[in-house]
Amino acid sequence: MRSSIFFSLLFLLGVSSHSINHKLNNFRTQLEATTFLPDSTETVVLTAFPKILEGERGWVNVSIQGMKNPSIMDILALYSPSNANPKKNAPVKFLSADHFVGDYLKNGNAVARFDLTNFHSDVSFVLFRNGTKKWPDKEDTKLFPKLKMVAKSNSVFFKNPRIPNQAHIAFTSKPGEMRIMWATDSAPSVQFLKIGRNSNQYDSTLVPRRGEYSPKDLCGSPAKDWGWKHPGLLYDVVVKGLEAGARYYYIIGGNQTGWSEERHFTAASINVPSRPVNFVSFGDLGKWAEDGTEEHWNNGFQALSTVEHITAKRDNIDFVLNIGDLAYAVGYSPQWDEFMNQIQPVAAYVPWMTTPGNHETDYPNSGSYYKGKDSGGECGVPYEKRFLMPIEQSTHWYSFNYGPVHIIAFSTEHNFTVGSKQYKWMVKDLASVDRKVTPWLVVAGHRPMYAVGYHPGSLLTDIEPLFDRYNVNVALWGHVHNYERTCPMSKGECKNKKTTHVVIGMGGYGFGLFNETAPRPSYLLKIINIRGYSQISADLKTFEFKFFNQTNLLADSFKLFNQK
Repeated sequence: MRSSIFFSLLFLLGVSSHSINHKLNNFRTQLEATTFLPDSTETVVLTAFPKILEGERGWVNVSIQGMKNPSIMDILALYSPSNANPKKNAPVKFLSADHFVGDYLKNGNAVARFDLTNFHSDVSFVLFRNGTKKWPDKEDTKLFPKLKMVAKSNSVFFKNPRIPNQAHIAFTSKPGEMRIMWATDSAPSVQFLKIGRNSNQYDSTLVPRRGEYSPKDLCGSPAKDWGWKHPGLLYDVVVKGLEAGARYYYIIGGNQTGWSEERHFTAASINVPSRPVNFVSFGDLGKWAEDGTEEHWNNGFQALSTVEHITAKRDNIDFVLNIGDLAYAVGYSPQWDEFMNQIQPVAAYVPWMTTPGNHETDYPNSGSYYKGKDSGGECGVPYEKRFLMPIEQSTHWYSFNYGPVHIIAFSTEHNFTVGSKQYKWMVKDLASVDRKVTPWLVVAGHRPMYAVGYHPGSLLTDIEPLFDRYNVNVALWGHVHNYERTCPMSKGECKNKKTTHVVIGMGGYGFGLFNETAPRPSYLLKIINIRGYSQISADLKTFEFKFFNQTNLLADSFKLFNQK
């Protein structure tokens, strides 16, 4: 019953498949036609408690009392800020009545529980009557009557709505540096980073830059209208003069907003080839709320386990490489807030390096290589404002060394064809790699060159020859939500000392089904439809790849050896 309700509700929201344009279209149309004045005949009492929450996250209970003629299709929606206009603003998330606790369908009384992140604004809850007592047999949204507002709750506040959160760190293009980023509310404040070599002893205080974006910076709907919520102010500061391998402790904030808890990181050993590297990589993470709420898409049910497993390893990994399709916000701004706080237990301690995916970038006439609307009108802006990578000005790609590995993080969402700016950069970068210093060469991008059932387009004709010419060891890809691994190969054939392709778009988001009985190409050594993450370790002689599944068990592995 619950699964059928889940997928029917997704259809109500215009999300019947991964490729569909994800705009809450039908829900939006219904809300725009709704009269947002509770009918005088309605006697429902909607109460949210506690009214004040501590810290960066908390649970809220919403009591529903006295609903007449309750239906399984009734919906309780969360809005932020609390004065958001449901005609013009999408709900952050919602629960349908099958998630209510109590005998709601019998007596109209229930409690619903919501897991809240600190959005830097207050929230309230609105109960809608859908007007039908059972789900239609056909997935035809015309069968759903107009939503009707029944009641609105009191507002719920975080004790400190200005709290600095969403902390994450990243490498810069220079050794001995680390960039630290975070967010606050939309009111300007004086922010600082305090940092030192010893816990609770900070010998340096730095002032960050402040950034933001507005609807006019975005490309289309829902990002610039229906899905818009102010993202707050975004801060970043670069710490310089760090000693490789040393641990640093830091706090972020200020007197006006309060201070964060103390966190720490280890300064990178970027140009120390003899130092082994150990990093985690995946694509297509998404997010998931523990309260079971629905959003525009809600299929990232394994994202939490991935983050939890990596959190347990964070003191023993050097960085995370997230290759595209991060939050799946696709135009719904609060989803970025939730995603950033979801990854914070790792990203505030370990550099979280990224490449753009189609769901961050793609939109017509925005400069993206593909012309679909997969970003929901974001066209890369929220992603690029939050994740400041060591890119050159007006580009979307970069590379870096860590220990014995050279990593190229390129964008499959921007022109990479022969003669393009990115192609010329990639040729120059590949040619500059000293294999005596960094014997292992890894290239990472979102859309795969080789994956079952996926057509790679110009990647094969334009980029694979570069892999052959410069002896790329391993290519990491996302986009396809499976785990797949090939033999060392070129041009569709297994060949020694060529590139091993690994699809790791299994970070947490769903829709990774494939035909178990379909014929497999001869170069494919492994394909697994399960979520998880990869962990890669390397020294000057050995490169080892491991795939851990969603229960943290080893599901596949391979080794490469440097014979020189």
